[in-house]
Amino acid sequence: MKLAQLFSSYMHFKMGEEPMREITGLTLDSRSAGSGQIFFAIRGHVLDGHDFLADVCGQGVAGVVVEDEKKVPPEYRGGILVVPDSREALVKL
Repeated sequence: MKLAQLFSSYMHFKMGEEPMREITGLTLDSRSAGSGQIFFAIRGHVLDGHDFLADVCGQGVAGVVVEDEKKVPPEYRGGILVVPDSREALVKL
């Protein structure tokens, strides 16, 4: 599936520079995030995935799903999907 297809059912998204990039997987673990994947920044009881956005964006992820777009590094050129609840978006996507 392509990034544009995956994000198209939502209103608040930015395709980034490669909307036709093939998505290779979904992850919420910043340690395993890599090229072609979508990273979901999920707020937990102890850790907040938004705190790891700088790391995952530097690892070549195709897109990120966030609740707070301000946490995405300004130099990131991948897709950005802003949602009210990242956990719910993971289930829907």
